[in-house]
Amino acid sequence: MSTEYTLSISSNIVAWYAAIVATISAVITFYQVWIDRAIIKITYQLDMHVSRNDIGYKEDVEYLVIDVINKGRRPKKIDKAYLKVEGIKGHLFLGDSISDYRNKIITEENPTTTFLVEQSSIDFSKILYIGAMDATGRHYKKYLTPLHRRIYNWILKIINKLNSFV
Repeated sequence: MSTEYTLSISSNIVAWYAAIVATISAVITFYQVWIDRAIIKITYQLDMHVSRNDIGYKEDVEYLVIDVINKGRRPKKIDKAYLKVEGIKGHLFLGDSISDYRNKIITEENPTTTFLVEQSSIDFSKILYIGAMDATGRHYKKYLTPLHRRIYNWILKIINKLNSFV
């Protein structure tokens, strides 16, 4: 006696299987794209000194050190760093932005580029944010002022604009 086995698969099961596999693959693809992007972070340190002066820095001067860090996988070329100072129209670009010795391309292997500014030349309490610009023109900012002060400054700008129309 032989027994025959039959297997029947309905179209609903095939449709659900296809939907589950497509959803899982879409989530995996989205995750890979998400972690593959460049993630730029800006940090700063005050009262730093340089121990070597062979690249043009003075040993007895305190510097504001700005680090632009790429925490992602995709490399970025950071062209310029700047400060937005309260009361000054436009940005205050840092001299290190135009130097040739500084690493401009930040990657997974070399994730940091550093800018130095003489601390005596700026009033740190008036800096609104530190910014960096990549080769495509995208801006990355690190705000130094609290949110309520920024909102207050925006309100003052709006009031000044409205007063100029009157």
